[in-house]
Amino acid sequence: MKKTIILFIIFIILSLFIKIPKYRELNNIKIIDRVYVYCDYYKLREILLDKDDYNYEYKYYKVKKINKNKYYISKAKIIYKCK
Repeated sequence: MKKTIILFIIFIILSLFIKIPKYRELNNIKIIDRVYVYCDYYKLREILLDKDDYNYEYKYYKVKKINKNKYYISKAKIIYKCK
């Protein structure tokens, strides 16, 4: 009985320290391949996937501020072009 109570307490303590990532639908975010950093704005290159084939195209966005809830940029290559 004591072992189960101690294990339960340890489980609760560990669950307080483990961070569970937020779930985001893939339909609600844009997958960004490259981020071009200019002096006053960012240029983002989005990957547009074709559902039938493995083909893809790119679409470019020019933004002032990057909203991390809207764009998936964790694996994006960052290119600085500020002179």
